[in-house]
Amino acid sequence: MRQRIVMVLCAICLQIAHADDLLEHISMTGLKIVSEQRMIDQLNLEQGQVVDADVLDDIIKSLYKTELFKDVSVTFDQGHLMIDVDENLHLSEYTFTGVGYWRSDSFKEILETVGLKKGSTISPYHTKRLEQLVKHYYEQQGFFDSSMTIDYTIDETSGRVNLHLHISEGSMRRIQSVTIEGNESFDHSKLLRVTDIRETQWWNIIQMDDLYSQSRYELAKELIEDYYYSQGYYNFQWLSDEVNVAEDGSVAIVWRIQEGLPCYLGTIEWSAVTEIDQDDLNDLVDQYVQSGSPAFRDNIVDAKHAIEHYLGNLGYAMAVVDMVITPTQEVDGKVYVSVLYQIDAGRKFRIRQIDFQGNYLTSIDLFRQFLPVYEGMLYSEDVFNQSLWKLNSKAYIQNASWEVLPVAGVDNALDLLYHLEEVSKRSYIVKYGYSSIDHQFVGFQFNENNFMGLGISTMLDASLSKVSQKISFSLNNPHLFGGNWGSSTTIDYQRSNNNKTAVTDYIARDFSLSQGIAYWLSDHSNVGVKLAYINKELSQTENPSRDFVSFIDRYGSDIQQLNLVVEWDYNQLNRWYMPQEGYKLSASSSAHRLWSSADNSNWVSAFAKWVGYFPIVKTNEANRDWIFLVSTSIGSKFALGSGSEVPFYNRYYAGGNGSVRAYKPNSLGNKDMNGDARGGDYLTELSLNLIVPNPISEDLRTSLFADAGQVHLSSIKLADTRYSVGINLEYTLPILGVPITLSAGRGLNPQGVERLKEFTFDLGFSF
Repeated sequence: MRQRIVMVLCAICLQIAHADDLLEHISMTGLKIVSEQRMIDQLNLEQGQVVDADVLDDIIKSLYKTELFKDVSVTFDQGHLMIDVDENLHLSEYTFTGVGYWRSDSFKEILETVGLKKGSTISPYHTKRLEQLVKHYYEQQGFFDSSMTIDYTIDETSGRVNLHLHISEGSMRRIQSVTIEGNESFDHSKLLRVTDIRETQWWNIIQMDDLYSQSRYELAKELIEDYYYSQGYYNFQWLSDEVNVAEDGSVAIVWRIQEGLPCYLGTIEWSAVTEIDQDDLNDLVDQYVQSGSPAFRDNIVDAKHAIEHYLGNLGYAMAVVDMVITPTQEVDGKVYVSVLYQIDAGRKFRIRQIDFQGNYLTSIDLFRQFLPVYEGMLYSEDVFNQSLWKLNSKAYIQNASWEVLPVAGVDNALDLLYHLEEVSKRSYIVKYGYSSIDHQFVGFQFNENNFMGLGISTMLDASLSKVSQKISFSLNNPHLFGGNWGSSTTIDYQRSNNNKTAVTDYIARDFSLSQGIAYWLSDHSNVGVKLAYINKELSQTENPSRDFVSFIDRYGSDIQQLNLVVEWDYNQLNRWYMPQEGYKLSASSSAHRLWSSADNSNWVSAFAKWVGYFPIVKTNEANRDWIFLVSTSIGSKFALGSGSEVPFYNRYYAGGNGSVRAYKPNSLGNKDMNGDARGGDYLTELSLNLIVPNPISEDLRTSLFADAGQVHLSSIKLADTRYSVGINLEYTLPILGVPITLSAGRGLNPQGVERLKEFTFDLGFSF
């Protein structure tokens, strides 16, 4: 009992002895911007805890660590902790001058990456660091002697500061010379072309590809090393590299390399995979690499990707193939390497759920009708890419992509998700503009390209010009009966005055009704049949041609016509909207009958068109590819039966946009007594185009063209072919889908009235 009393008394004495060391109250002075309570909370101090020298030291360190203060003092007296601070300035706003290399918004992004933004702390340390980092950014771009000074405008009351940065960008380092020593298999110019650096020449003033920067230099070395590996030089080495900078900023680069010997393929092996046909795998690999052939790395990598793709089509969604390339032996001056493909197939995956994202207008049920995917199927990259092509070929889809997502808690299932970008569902367009055929025109167009989300498109189009007045309605259902059938219906009325065009003078009033039906033979081809009825009323102008007078004398002015057309399309284009690769072939054959109260006539026609897109340089960036585009058309018409003829208005015509550009529309071929084109029974056209990179907009396509073509009245005479060259701009308004085409070119061998500058422009407003 006595011992317990002694212990209690000791404890009381200790508490009395340390009473002045216990924390009771905290206060902070000197704060202007930072919240006092926020800082006190951040210190994590508790009332009643002992405050000694170590605690005070930790408090000071903690406050300095926030970088909010440039001076901190702490006192503790009889339970009262008093903290006095001198805050760093805080940035209110900043401006800069002297920046010419970067755009203003780009330079602001650079400053933000180094921490300069509204509200950030400003101290001598921060400004010094800012100066160093800005100088470093300029040095990375090839500048030397760059510097920065800072003016301060300080509001002492609020503790805020405005900064003005004076930038002196200095001069740019230019590569005067590049010396490469040790290269025997590839010459100096070839190796430089592999990189993106060039030696100073007069034209580099514009291209600026002789500028030196550390990042460009390191990338150039990587590209050269990568090039040697791609050519099979696996023993390539850098012996040394030097960068010598003169006082004027010119740079001399010296590279010393050891190429080594070119390597050839020795043994090619792969790890065994259960459930995989080894013969199929062997045949697959043999398409890319074979023993004894040069060990080009691109071929070895292509074989790796082919194996992964092969496994992906068997359900192995996560298959990984690693390559191990090992030099083995040297025989007769040749170095051989062995290649081992280490295959980790993983497990097979099935699709648990299929979903679509971005289809705000289109029904999911519509996609399920024509896409070859379903829940429960094995993962297959080919099937998914096939479905992607189907989506991109639809007029109401601008772009589509797919991805698979893991399923939580299930180790052998994936969800398939399609990302869609739809074309605008409905638009009302008022048009005013100028075209090479109609000249000035006004018009109205209503488009519903995805009626009720079913993929059905309707259009009502009306236009008025001095040449023609027309109104048209069309309805197209590509998914008739929910299967491979499609249908199209068109009703047209048009009045045209060809006295104001380059074709034979006459006035016509046409009413037409057509109904077509199509059947998809495969994902890429379809066949269709269309029946059209036309009622045509002809009137003569002041100077009628002999063709017109002869026709009216025989048939009269009121004509009935029936057309039966059989069409076949094969489409391998990668997408409907601005294709980048692939080809499309269209062919049609038609039978025609014309009758009137006076006489009748029968004729047949055949037409074929082929369009191909061939990527020259692929960058996987929108509108950055070089693409070669080829288009060719051929057509013929023949009268059937004794006394029949092809009517003058139904002949082929050529010239202008969509034909031989830089010539007056429909102006080519034989001329009548008025100098107007008579058309022809035969058509031949060829267009070669180079689509060049365009960084301005994904909806703008720029190309250089060379066109050739002609219409022939009774027989094909290639010597009469007309030629033209020029530049073509095609812009599609992203919301409306309205094309604007501008062609500027020159006809190389025009005759008479054929030559004309070419300009087509449509301006639409959607509301």
